[in-house]
Amino acid sequence: MKTPKILIVDDEENVMLDISLYLKKRMDCEITTLNNCEDAMEVLKTQDIDVLLQDLKFPTKPDGYEIIDYVRREKKDIFVLIISIWDDPNYMKKVEKEGECYFVPKPLSLAEVFLRIKTALEERGEFAHKK
Repeated sequence: MKTPKILIVDDEENVMLDISLYLKKRMDCEITTLNNCEDAMEVLKTQDIDVLLQDLKFPTKPDGYEIIDYVRREKKDIFVLIISIWDDPNYMKKVEKEGECYFVPKPLSLAEVFLRIKTALEERGEFAHKK
């Protein structure tokens, strides 16, 4: 079984650290954290990522919306979890309808983040509990 690769993109360092620590205690995974979408786009284009945790609002372009649009078009096999305080219901319904994309509002429930990722990876046969 391969080790899932998780990319966390958020401009809040503490959010990325909290998620990383929580996930690494509960599952075998490789985690990359980035605080801007420009670097995230490069990683998505050059690496095989299994799970993307993506904030929406960034002070620069590209923003989280552009990243998610790219993934929906070019990397449909990536499970996307939107982690954001901003929750436009119409946008959330649209991306969730398009498949493999879910929303967890901030402040985050780390347990919910973990369960969403665990469920998605189990469905693909890629989840391994921490030993």
